[in-house]
Amino acid sequence: MSAQSKQKILIIDDAPLETIVLSKILLPFYDVRIASNGQIGLDLIEKFDFDLIILDIIMPEISGFEVLARLKSCDKTKDIPVIIITGLDSSADTKKGIELGADEYITKPFEEHIITLKVKINIMNGQ
Repeated sequence: MSAQSKQKILIIDDAPLETIVLSKILLPFYDVRIASNGQIGLDLIEKFDFDLIILDIIMPEISGFEVLARLKSCDKTKDIPVIIITGLDSSADTKKGIELGADEYITKPFEEHIITLKVKINIMNGQ
């Protein structure tokens, strides 16, 4: 499969180690872009079409919850599957993420096989 025909995933996370690990897991199968904060992520989403977004919650300036709310309120992006991967593990945070429209809520540390499976399922369901 050529790079141009791969589905596109945007990872929005301010933690470089997390983006490196996620990229290493996903790059063999997907075209992966990285945004180091919520605003950069929102800017990339305006310029490019993505098949799935992986989103951290705890970020400076614009939280992942705010990014998610903006995505789900916009006609262009409301149907893009969003997987939250975060260190926030309370049931209240999980509930908030799902209520805002996240398709999955995964807490850190995560397991590689869970990420690959959840990404695959949500990309298939998003099409």
